[in-house]
Amino acid sequence: MSKRRKEQGDPFADIKEWQDHRLDPGYFTGGRVHPVLKGRRPNRYGYVLLIGGLISVFALGGMVRSGQTWMIFSTGLGGIVGIAAGLALVRKGSAAKPHGGS
Repeated sequence: MSKRRKEQGDPFADIKEWQDHRLDPGYFTGGRVHPVLKGRRPNRYGYVLLIGGLISVFALGGMVRSGQTWMIFSTGLGGIVGIAAGLALVRKGSAAKPHGGS
């Protein structure tokens, strides 16, 4: 087993902890991050966010013609946030170290 794998720990334990405490108020406000987002970089989940964000931004053209302001604003904001989050996950760099580690 490589040194890197020993440092990462058991990924299934992280997912089980997330599932066990997902409804506990305030449990994840102490810097705990979802296991999908703690993965290595570039994280493949970022590509899903990028594609979804780009689809939302391109769909704005049809929504502008419909004249529904609330739909234009919400879809545009969601698309921009999706693109920004996707770029943050796709860019190369070291993954953030989880809190409580040595």
